[in-house]
Amino acid sequence: MKDQNHRFEQLSLERKCRYILNHCTFVATRFENQGKRKFRINLYHQGSFYYEIWYNSDYHYIGEVRITQNRSIVDAYASTVQLQFID
Repeated sequence: MKDQNHRFEQLSLERKCRYILNHCTFVATRFENQGKRKFRINLYHQGSFYYEIWYNSDYHYIGEVRITQNRSIVDAYASTVQLQFID
């Protein structure tokens, strides 16, 4: 698993995004402000890995891509999930 993580980290930003979009399942979106920068962060999942793509919509660029096996990353997205109950 560490080997897969290491290989992924060596890819260019463009190739990381291409890999995620072609091979992973979209999970959720959240928004985060870092000073004056506003990011739309998309969470993806594949196997035991979680991936985040940080997109700055004001300036139309991808700030970074993160990879982790830590499942607690999902907690940051919990507040964005809205469930409707059916009677």
